[in-house]
Amino acid sequence: AARAIATAGSLARPVLVGYENQALEDLLLDMRSQRRRFAVVVDDLGSVAGVVTLQGLLEALIGRAGHAA
Repeated sequence: AARAIATAGSLARPVLVGYENQALEDLLLDMRSQRRRFAVVVDDLGSVAGVVTLQGLLEALIGRAGHAA
């Protein structure tokens, strides 16, 4: 029997897309409602600008956990 070749596309899952000018609070709401731990951020032209993690987003909003002020 022929063995199927696995591809990146066969493992790909839908991803949450955020926008460079999107408010962090709005992105957090989107991440929570869609139960995502990261989002791909795109610029105005639709090019990938980077990735935001849930942890990084929370740190930006409320500071590092356990970090002395």
